[in-house]
Formats: sequence, C-alpha cells, structure tokens
Amino acid sequence: SVEKFQVIVSGGITMGHPCCKSFRCTDPLLHSRNHFCYTHQNLADICAVDQCVLKIVLTPTTKQSCNDPAHCAMEEAANQQGQSMFALTDHL
Repeated sequence: SVEKFQVIVSGGITMGHPCCKSFRCTDPLLHSRNHFCYTHQNLADICAVDQCVLKIVLTPTTKQSCNDPAHCAMEEAANQQGQSMFALTDHL
C-alpha cells in the first residue's frame, strides 16, 4: 500500500513521518519513538557509524557509538552541533 505524507519545514528543521533507520526500509515502527522496525530491532544496540558492527558502549558523553575513539569523537561533534551556539551561528 502507498501512504501519503507531507513534509513541514519550520525554522530550518525538516520533519517527516517516523521511519526505520535501516537504509530504505519501509516497514512501520511499532512506536513513533522507536528508531528501528520489528525486523531491524536487532540493530538498536549497534554503533551508529556506518559499517561498524560493534555494540554501543554508554559513556557520560556518548549514547550511540562503540568504544572506538574515532566513533566517540564523531558522536560528540554531532552532539555539539545541536548546541545553542552552533545553531545560532548557523542561523546567522
């Protein structure tokens, strides 16, 4: 079945319907707060970096990467971009 959705752009933020993080997966999520569908829920505890198959290791500064220092640095840099000074500079 084909589903229709609309994208809303507001203040530089693009929002669409919640979908599985697995590339090109069209299966529905069990809950809108989930990141993976039922088929791909085994990927929920795997590092967010592409091609990495290691499990997530929680630290005070990271929640989605393994213990590889390069992967931790990538997540920390992505988190910093969401902070207010980065966002304000980007909007200016």
